[in-house]
Amino acid sequence: MAKIIEERHVATAEELLRVLSPFHDYWGTTGGMGYWVFRGQRDSAWPLLPSAGRPDAFKFTQIGVEFNPQIRGLSEQLAAEGRAVFEFISACLNANLAVPEDSQWIRNPQLIDSAFDPKFITEVNAGVDWPFALHRSLYALAQHHGQPTRLLDWTRNAFTAAYFAAAKVAKALKETGAPPVGTTGENVAVFALRHLVTEYVSAKPAWGFPPPPKYDRAIVEVGAPYAENPNLRAQQGTFTLLTFTTPRTNEDWKIPSLDEVLLDWCERKFDSRDYEWGNFPFLIKFTTPLSQSGRLLRLLRDAQVWAPTVFPNYDAVKLGLAERSYWR
Repeated sequence: MAKIIEERHVATAEELLRVLSPFHDYWGTTGGMGYWVFRGQRDSAWPLLPSAGRPDAFKFTQIGVEFNPQIRGLSEQLAAEGRAVFEFISACLNANLAVPEDSQWIRNPQLIDSAFDPKFITEVNAGVDWPFALHRSLYALAQHHGQPTRLLDWTRNAFTAAYFAAAKVAKALKETGAPPVGTTGENVAVFALRHLVTEYVSAKPAWGFPPPPKYDRAIVEVGAPYAENPNLRAQQGTFTLLTFTTPRTNEDWKIPSLDEVLLDWCERKFDSRDYEWGNFPFLIKFTTPLSQSGRLLRLLRDAQVWAPTVFPNYDAVKLGLAERSYWR
């Protein structure tokens, strides 16, 4: 029996990759790695919080002046998210770059404007099932290129997640002798999320297992088309999204972290955040010291997971060659 969230610390990069290998016995007992998705974070102390829910998420610079709008309610939050994606997609179209779901609804200014109309989003929809299913591929593209959304990035390849956990830390340790600015924890982390989450953490019954009373939220997986996004394809990327089935109030605007959502669901369902159940864990956090990040990059290179395979372009080849200096 296990708890809904488990944390497993290993001392070395070798141990981390050993437990993340598809041949490790643990994955076989849970149906195989195909039933999990993975996420790397350079700071194990950070919660699993989407970019749109982080401080200063919508900071921008215009005509040399920095703006940092502070969110004060649901209407401002949803409008800011919609505006960030709308501006990104509009710029892609103006630059003749391919976007998913390309059709007249995107090419017609009236249709796309109405799709991102702040009044409809905030007053009529009030946060229900947001962002709308038809628009999620656009949100996924924007998210993958740095725009703040409430999608959370994952990969189906555990070693790719380990690369993202290690790369920036290894570079900073080599160049400055210290972790990247903003790092507060002592470890890097690779998270493993069980696909059962999308079945059980839902407002709908799952296999005869009803949700908690008055439960109005769900964790869903958002798959985005790979054809127009070579980075997403190379990284075997996917996304999770927390949605609501009932309207939010204007005061109920903050986006909770995924780990907090899981603990809240467990408490509502079993009256305890420490409840042990045969289908747990839903989330595992594997950690290893920051100092192991260079060694981790070195071992991943032998597994053909390095900058050019994660970002398939010629500039990434140069980055991959530079990363050799971070190995020690």
